[in-house]
Amino acid sequence: MVHCPDCQMMIGDSLTKCPGCYKVFTMSDLGIMEKERKENEKQLDEERRASFEKYMKKRRLFVILLLAELVVLNVTIWPAIAMTKSTTAGMVTLVINIVVIIAIFVWGIKTGAALCYHCGALLFRNFGKYCAYCGKDMRSYR
Repeated sequence: MVHCPDCQMMIGDSLTKCPGCYKVFTMSDLGIMEKERKENEKQLDEERRASFEKYMKKRRLFVILLLAELVVLNVTIWPAIAMTKSTTAGMVTLVINIVVIIAIFVWGIKTGAALCYHCGALLFRNFGKYCAYCGKDMRSYR
């Protein structure tokens, strides 16, 4: 989308005539419009890159928190059972760790860290390179 040089109406960049003021574009007008389109694309690309970098920081934190909680789960549940010789302590530890894992997933959904950047699908079963739903590269903003 670009602006008409005369009436400033937003128009498609492939039009040769403005639907607002009916001006037929000359070669110089088309050159100015092409330059404006390239500037708009560059700005949009920079905004996407910045947005994607924020997303990837959240995503990394989400994965680190999940992995850390799984390590904590393994480190705390077995000693709790062995030290008390009771499965009750182990069950309490397990329930606490499950609540923490659920809280991490809720945080991930709320912040978008557990969602695909491209299609917004939940990624509970997918930590690979490509989204299982849209097939796009998870490590690229394009």
